[in-house]
Amino acid sequence: MSPATFGSFTSLAQAEEAVDYLTSDRFASGDISVLMQDTPRARLAAGTLGLLAGIDTISIAGAGSFIAAGSISSLLASVPARSGESQLEVPLMEGLGFSRAVASSFGKRLSEGAILLSVQCRNLDDQNRAAEVLRNAGAEEIESIGNSRTMPLPARELPKEVA
Repeated sequence: MSPATFGSFTSLAQAEEAVDYLTSDRFASGDISVLMQDTPRARLAAGTLGLLAGIDTISIAGAGSFIAAGSISSLLASVPARSGESQLEVPLMEGLGFSRAVASSFGKRLSEGAILLSVQCRNLDDQNRAAEVLRNAGAEEIESIGNSRTMPLPARELPKEVA
């Protein structure tokens, strides 16, 4: 997977605000993806997130049905089910490139109803900028991947050079 920054949100309003901020900060809507449980509320939200490419419902073995938009949909749908693995860990590790610890944390948040946003980035500066936008919109957990290592960026401890 190319470099990306991910953030989890507990409310749809925060996630929508993050998408607005990201597009205002010159991230293309095609570079933004979302993943959330498939619920009636989430289906209504899909309309407000309509600027994102390819909103689909996907089924993840052992975890249930999710609404996904953007590249995250095809990445997760392509991961085969494996018995004995916990709910979302394998798709998040293999499809998105998370470590087991990060996959476990995001998987738990998603199963509790959180919304996962991802932003495709071209370089480390874009990743830091995306992390700052996600933090300002209320992301509870932020992770960046794809620059030869996973870079955890806790929401409260961003590097000083983030502008």
